[in-house]
Amino acid sequence: MNLLIENAPNYIIVGGKKIKIKTDFALWVKFIISCQNNDKEKLYNSICEIFNNEIPEDVNECFEQCQKWLFPDEKKQTSATEKTNNNHQKPFDFDMDGSVIYCELWEYFPNLMQRGISFHEGMELIQILMMNDKTVLWHRAFARCGELSKLDKEQRKYWQKQRALYSIKNKNSDIDSVMCGDFW
Repeated sequence: MNLLIENAPNYIIVGGKKIKIKTDFALWVKFIISCQNNDKEKLYNSICEIFNNEIPEDVNECFEQCQKWLFPDEKKQTSATEKTNNNHQKPFDFDMDGSVIYCELWEYFPNLMQRGISFHEGMELIQILMMNDKTVLWHRAFARCGELSKLDKEQRKYWQKQRALYSIKNKNSDIDSVMCGDFW
């Protein structure tokens, strides 16, 4: 799917049936955070909201299809939130950087935010924010994943402190462990 020329579908196929879903960015971020935190109650509430309270019988297949919807490119089964570098750090984390992401989306893309964005549009906008070295999100992403070896001694020292400050703490579970196993 090329999100530049086509929209992500507003349905998920579970048990051979098309089930209409909400595609709102904030809703899917809540879903991802619930998965990462292994919070079954919040995860179930997110699923209820995503599926307009019409949850299919096979909840595990539902989770599997949600993951495929979140990350539609089968060759890249991970999103920007899952990519790691040689430091084993992701460039951003919705739980840790959520308020920064939200504020910068509103600052740089107020018209889009006002109309409401889908999860996939939000991910594209986050990628744009991470390319702009004037954003806090870029600063955090560079601190976590930037190549420090080519910097001079003072710059490297600064960025090493930033790396320690913004390091994403490992959680007990990640989205893949929740989404690929039998959660319930």
